[in-house]
Formats: sequence, structure tokens, C-alpha cells
Amino acid sequence: MSNPLNKVISAVKSVKPIFWFLIVLIAALVVISLYNRDVIQGFLGSSGDSFTMYYVDWCPHCKSAKPIFTDFMGSGTVTVNGKPVKCTMVNAETNPEAVKDLNVKGYPSFLLNTQGKVVEFNGPRTADGFMDFLKQNI
Repeated sequence: MSNPLNKVISAVKSVKPIFWFLIVLIAALVVISLYNRDVIQGFLGSSGDSFTMYYVDWCPHCKSAKPIFTDFMGSGTVTVNGKPVKCTMVNAETNPEAVKDLNVKGYPSFLLNTQGKVVEFNGPRTADGFMDFLKQNI
């Protein structure tokens, strides 16, 4: 009787190098797709609510909104109706994967993720405007 392990080793040795390349390539693609899913899930699937400003550095509207949003978000969390809301800013040019599946149409874009749905902010770009929007949607 031959050892089953010897059969496996013999089968592995008979595989052509191109097949090993394809296996490694497929594994790399799986890892990349899982990473990208995690980036998107960081926004869409995060536990709790999140409010994110998507911007690009060359946009004059973004340049005016960034300091206002930075002051509004403080250390990264605001409390709305007794609930913490995580606030972040994402540069869409340096993080294109973060906006790829979010249907961002222009900059700056402000998106709220609450209870699994995405709500776009279109109000005044002021601290009061942001807070009123969050109070109405959370």
C-alpha cells in the first residue's frame, strides 16, 4: 500500500509552474477584494452612525468647508440625540477606493450612514447646519 501523503506530494510536484502562478494570483485578488470590502464596510457597515466629509484638495468649496467641518467634528465624535456619531474626513484623491461605490457626485460631499442607509447632506455648511441635519436623520 502506498502512503496517501506520497500521492499528494507527487500530485503537487506534477503541477506546472503556470498553475502555481494562477493560484497565487487568485489568492492575491481575493486578499485585495477583501481589503477593499473592509474599506467600504468601514463606512457602510460600521457599527453606530457615521458622518463623513469627502473632499479634494484643489476644490475651493472644500477649502472653505474643511475648517468648519474640522471644528464641528472636534475629536472625531459628536453626540446627537444622546447617540455618538463618528465624524471623519476622507480625501477622495488619495483614497479613491473609499468613494468608488458611494455614488459621490461632487465635492465636498457629506454622507451620513445611519441604520444601514446612506443619507446625503445638502444643507448649509455650518456647524448648526450639520447638527440640524444629524438631529433630523438620527
